[in-house]
Amino acid sequence: MFSLLLLSGMLASTFLQSTCHRMCLNYESPTFMDETFDLCRDFQKFGCCTKQKDKELHKKFTAFVDFLPQENKTECSDVVRDLMCQECSEYSAHQYDLEKSGTITSLPGLCWEYCQNIFEQCRDALQLLTSDENLLEHLRMGDNNRFCREVALEDRYYCYPLEDEYAEGNLDFYELPNEKPCTQLCVEEVANKLYSPISIKHGKDNTHRLFIAEQMGVVWVYLTNMSRIFPPFLNKTSDVACKKNGYDERGFLDIEFHPEHASNGLFYIYYSTLINSENFIRISEMKVSAFDINQADPDSERVILEVCQPFENHNGGQLLFGSDGYLYIFVGDGGHAGDPRGFAQNRTSLLGKILRIDVNTNTTFQDRPYAIPSDNPFISDSNVAPEIYAYGLRNPWRCSIDSKDRIICGDVGQNAIEEVDIIVKGGNYGWNAFEADACYDEKTCKDQVMIESHIPPIYSYNTSIGKSITGGYVYEGCRNPGLKDKYILGDFMSGRMIILKENKLGKWRPRNVCMSKKICRQQGKAHKYPRHIQTFGEDESGEIYFAATMNPKPGHRGGRVYRLSHAYKTKNADDCKSTGTSPVLLWQGSSLQEYQPTPDREVETRLVGAGQGRIATKGRVEIRPRGKKWSTICGNNWNLNNAHVICRMSGFLKAREFSFAEFGVGRGMVRFEHLNCKGDEEHIDECEHSGWKAASCSHEDDASVWCESFIFTEEPQAND
Repeated sequence: MFSLLLLSGMLASTFLQSTCHRMCLNYESPTFMDETFDLCRDFQKFGCCTKQKDKELHKKFTAFVDFLPQENKTECSDVVRDLMCQECSEYSAHQYDLEKSGTITSLPGLCWEYCQNIFEQCRDALQLLTSDENLLEHLRMGDNNRFCREVALEDRYYCYPLEDEYAEGNLDFYELPNEKPCTQLCVEEVANKLYSPISIKHGKDNTHRLFIAEQMGVVWVYLTNMSRIFPPFLNKTSDVACKKNGYDERGFLDIEFHPEHASNGLFYIYYSTLINSENFIRISEMKVSAFDINQADPDSERVILEVCQPFENHNGGQLLFGSDGYLYIFVGDGGHAGDPRGFAQNRTSLLGKILRIDVNTNTTFQDRPYAIPSDNPFISDSNVAPEIYAYGLRNPWRCSIDSKDRIICGDVGQNAIEEVDIIVKGGNYGWNAFEADACYDEKTCKDQVMIESHIPPIYSYNTSIGKSITGGYVYEGCRNPGLKDKYILGDFMSGRMIILKENKLGKWRPRNVCMSKKICRQQGKAHKYPRHIQTFGEDESGEIYFAATMNPKPGHRGGRVYRLSHAYKTKNADDCKSTGTSPVLLWQGSSLQEYQPTPDREVETRLVGAGQGRIATKGRVEIRPRGKKWSTICGNNWNLNNAHVICRMSGFLKAREFSFAEFGVGRGMVRFEHLNCKGDEEHIDECEHSGWKAASCSHEDDASVWCESFIFTEEPQAND
């Protein structure tokens, strides 16, 4: 068992590297700050506390310390501080189990070994931190097992201070050799250096262009040769509500093109915005420029629908046109946890619903610029919003329509189960009475009407697979006949992919996806991708794409887009060619940015310190060869040119400043030495350096950097 002192020293290097869902106790996203805290200094740059909150905690902490026994006062005061400061953690809503119960537990959820350790050494200190009579009784009786069971989290990914099981070095999510059967897939990178790519659509106009939207509100046009057109198709950054350098579920969430886009130039967008400081989701109609199909007309926006979003999370974010010509809108339950206001089952509210409206008819509904389809399921019920097509959804994240005209949705679960649903007209998918097919709310899930109306998912999975579903597509392309008619989905948290195949009885059976380095390289393809799967997409030929990033921060430039491929070469794959593709002409003033593949390097870098162990704009520079330990760059040759390269590798534009020893003592028994870059390199391997050496430089030489985030108004750099 670890000693208490060793555990305290490990906190910053274990739990703080986790990349799970970030949410504060007020259900808002954590923010970057520039404060000086008295107590919770680990969170003074990034977290959920204000300076005033830190002062309040510090006052309580000072009072508590006076009651600690003298013999272990130093060690136990550290425990008290660490536990109190978890209110400032960017994971506090999860640590205090707020997502499940809607109320805050008296202590943050603790990991078993850590709990046993502090119970043994600091039982008196723990009594100061809780007023829960059950916990106090266990403390008085010395019953460490009952106490630790009480404070344990069912969700093991958020207990304090457990390291994320899915973090690099712990699990190769794309290789699952012990899980059989599995379908071998490979990936082909088609785009990179994107800021949180969150939507991939085609224009339905036979040009085979891909439109890739970034979360901050920029939409790019990509051609079939993987080059992209500058300037971008659309820039809505000034209207989109989204924390650029935080972790935010809001943003520009989807783009969808009208079925007759080729002739009418119409498309639709779904994004978060602020109206009088309140959060809203907005669905708008826009047109392409009359002069250039690769440019939207910025003055053409016509707001179709706005829905007040009481909290920042669970925004939904999908638009689809059905074969009926109607626009389907997929809206989340409004946020918080457990849908406390019951929006998903309240059929007067548009939250937690799938809506269907007619944007093609001039007739308006209640002064709104759309009509209600005459066969909408609740149109004759005056007690139900007539836009509703289906209800009882929590947070539908990525839905698609297959060749059989079925709407298939991934619906993100609360904290235990993720689900895939086939949406039918008038369907009730159970939230918040049910989470997937399990009872969530004891009061409502036993209601007979609810039981009879609830439509269970076609597939669900628990946290052993992942924690946040990203719905996908049924494969209907030509290049990979082995995937024909199979539904491919992913998980945002774990990076796992799963294939569902429908059998003759209409049951959907799962298969794991695995990626063999050897097999994929034989096909000239890749076997790995960044961990966070943000969205799936489809081109006009039915090929499936997905976007992934290692850092799902809207202002991080590490997003990539991949095309999925079966790992084995098939006979007719080479016969798949796009026929009759309409030409794409560049208008005067536009230019092509050629695709430059991400180098397949064996060296990674990250910034540690200001972002609590995560990549932030500031931090101490750490480096490692793949599969080995992280090391600190020794700054005896550290300069601005070196810093530029490190920032580019970390997903940023360039370096603003460089410094030494600014973000704490470096880790590791080895150092990376004598780095000498010209400043224009894309990767550290292109620079001169002495590689890894035994520790030979002091903390004062630890290299630190402040990187420059993306600013859209800048002109593109050469070969960018």
